[in-house]
Amino acid sequence: MSQANDTKNCTKDDTNVHKELTENQNVIIGLIAQDDTITRAILTQKTGLSDSTIARELKTLSSLGILHREGGRKKGRWVIENKK
Repeated sequence: MSQANDTKNCTKDDTNVHKELTENQNVIIGLIAQDDTITRAILTQKTGLSDSTIARELKTLSSLGILHREGGRKKGRWVIENKK
């Protein structure tokens, strides 16, 4: 997969201001939408991105209010806040 930071899709945050997401962020959200229990290690394998890049993108998505984690490390799941 491409590691480019091109913006392709937009989402709305809680204040209805459009926030552009990078290609990496959209890929990560797509994979999480398919499997909300996916791990960072599997995200790394499926995207070809480094673990530190995955961690940074997850942190960014969390700070934008788009994504958060419920539960613990082993039995937790990802929750996408602004599904289209």
